[in-house]
Amino acid sequence: MKKLIFSIFLSLLSTQSFSSVGDLYNCKETSALTLSDNGAITNLNSTLSNFSFRRNSTEIIIESPITTTTTSLNVTSSKDEEFTASRAFEYLTFKNGIYINTTKVIHSDSAYVMTIIAKCRVSKL
Repeated sequence: MKKLIFSIFLSLLSTQSFSSVGDLYNCKETSALTLSDNGAITNLNSTLSNFSFRRNSTEIIIESPITTTTTSLNVTSSKDEEFTASRAFEYLTFKNGIYINTTKVIHSDSAYVMTIIAKCRVSKL
């Protein structure tokens, strides 16, 4: 019984329970796919990667992989460690260490939706 109580206590002290605005989130993509306007589904799991982002009070800033332009999304709702953010045709949701990003791409003659799911850990600064 003591081991069970100790295990529950440790799980409550995880880095997720102490993450806050300004922390760095290190993420590992677990799945990715696209759905085209013609109904084709493309599995992108062979291209999965790691990335990181930082959250401040008004935006999510993707920091890695390093690109020539900064990618940021505006926070649209935030409660504790649940938040959503968006920009143009991109939308993300974060809850319980799970990151889901959906991007809509529209070309002159085609369109598709890409979704990426990742698991993230918080690095305290």
